[in-house]
Amino acid sequence: MDTQLSVARRIIAEAVRDWTDKKLADVREFCAIGRMDITNPCCCFVGVDSWPELHVDRSVCDGLHYHKAININQGARELEEAYSTLGIAFGVALSSIAGMRGLALQRALNAHARLQARRDRRLLQILDAEIDRRTSSILASQFATSEQEVTQEETAMESPKTFGLKSHAGGETDLITSTRGDSLRLNHNRPTDDEESEPIPFPDYVETKA
Repeated sequence: MDTQLSVARRIIAEAVRDWTDKKLADVREFCAIGRMDITNPCCCFVGVDSWPELHVDRSVCDGLHYHKAININQGARELEEAYSTLGIAFGVALSSIAGMRGLALQRALNAHARLQARRDRRLLQILDAEIDRRTSSILASQFATSEQEVTQEETAMESPKTFGLKSHAGGETDLITSTRGDSLRLNHNRPTDDEESEPIPFPDYVETKA
């Protein structure tokens, strides 16, 4: 049974990967409020998979989308069987009320409700796993983009350069390291506020290796 159930889960999981984010969220909510029903061609898995707008009332489409999908798409039959298998318990799958003719009506209804509840629970697990996968993928992509931007910024930064300044009359000069590559100048003998201020000549500089 575990192998059969695992295969069914995989088939359903692969099908929901083709859904848009909106459809995934809509079906998730549809299932959570108990609208899924294997006996309704509009509310079984093939029904919701083959029609863009979720609905319960068959008069909306007369179930044609379900029958069309089953008749022309082999994959739809596989989906139907997989969805039915999600209700398996103790190795027995009862897919509909029609398949329970040996049971009393009340027992059949109760059994159908239990099976559908089990399908809903397992389908929700599959849908939630797909939502988590997409969320993780988005976060990983955003993180990778941020890392790339930081790397580009670090690469774009110039390495520190050291400029050798020639001495000029009237003061000494130091070697100054600039992280921007600017030509910086430092004069130790600048006049104080009490001294007469004279124009300070800009020294010539020669770029040297650090």
